[in-house]
Amino acid sequence: MAAALCCALVATDAVAAPLSGWQVIHDSIARHYRFPFVFEAQSMILVDEDGHRDTRQLNRYSRVEQDGTIKFLLRFTDPAPIRDTAMLAVINSKGETVNRIFLPALAPRMIAYRSSDRSGTFLGSDFSVGDLLPDTMADYRYRREEDLVKGEDRWFVVEARPKSQAIAQRTGYSRRVLFVRQDNLMIDRIDFYSGKMLIKRLTRHDIRRINGDMWAANMVLMESFQKRHRSMIKINNRIFGRDFVPAAMFEPRQIVAYGQRQ
Repeated sequence: MAAALCCALVATDAVAAPLSGWQVIHDSIARHYRFPFVFEAQSMILVDEDGHRDTRQLNRYSRVEQDGTIKFLLRFTDPAPIRDTAMLAVINSKGETVNRIFLPALAPRMIAYRSSDRSGTFLGSDFSVGDLLPDTMADYRYRREEDLVKGEDRWFVVEARPKSQAIAQRTGYSRRVLFVRQDNLMIDRIDFYSGKMLIKRLTRHDIRRINGDMWAANMVLMESFQKRHRSMIKINNRIFGRDFVPAAMFEPRQIVAYGQRQ
């Protein structure tokens, strides 16, 4: 009887133990990034400090291989000056990244740019490659902070700090603070810091259930406080399926060949 009571108390304590920051982020990624093959048709709207707007159309393709390699391709379709411009990122299972870009007007091949750096923003936007991908969790130390409560809504608040200076330089931020909704584990806000300065904020909007307990945002906003500039991505169509993201389309020579055929 005493032994059974002791076991029951241990089990109760285990259930009641608060989630760590690492566990919160792990569970969020596991829930919302479970589909390995995703196609999205997107609109990107850039707004400068004077309110001038620049609208672009693009397609996003993402594919996760069995070894954990993530392949990510953006291909711009409009306006004409950047049509067929393509950006490829390949992140291996160790978190090492190779970035390439194809600029049809400048070179008949893909070229590497800041290949060790996920933080470089692309084509005048406020987004970097790393901003659009789930964390490589081995790169960070996570610390849970005090929960945020607004009315009936509650968020886990987790600080993520790079484990080394090299990782900080590669990602571009000294730390980030992630806000995770407690009702669906969606990260709907991320604050990006350089030293003590808040430099950018990402927020996700129009969050919808797409399959079981998996949710996705149909709009993502990035605000750059230093540049006084905003970039918004609106998802016009989203399709899950291997046939829409075949492995061959992520090969650099195929990306260049596609652009030259258009």
